[in-house]
Amino acid sequence: MLSTEVVFNRTLAFREGRDPTTSFVVVEFKRPDRKNFERAPLSQVFDVVREIREGTFKDGKGRPVEGASRDAPAFCYVVCDINKQVERGAVDAGGQLTPDGRGTSATTGSLSCILKSFHTRN
Repeated sequence: MLSTEVVFNRTLAFREGRDPTTSFVVVEFKRPDRKNFERAPLSQVFDVVREIREGTFKDGKGRPVEGASRDAPAFCYVVCDINKQVERGAVDAGGQLTPDGRGTSATTGSLSCILKSFHTRN
């Protein structure tokens, strides 16, 4: 089982193989019951996408991760409580609240990202 420190204190990024054109996944978990964030979770994810593409993102041990092509698709997931700040961030990214109100969905053309955020409550 993963420690909560591993899950909540850093962004996770995954890619199959070393081909820079391969899509990659970014996952950001936020602690449940947070009412506000220092930085909007969606902005944090977009920054990680940029860092991966620029080759400046570091893994959990502080080692640089090979960059991805500017055109490689990024699939981004944010798991957090949906509040006004998260909703606004999704709208700013061109997305919207899902019909059930339990998440947001957006596709960004400029960053080649497909973004989903999910509410942490049932």
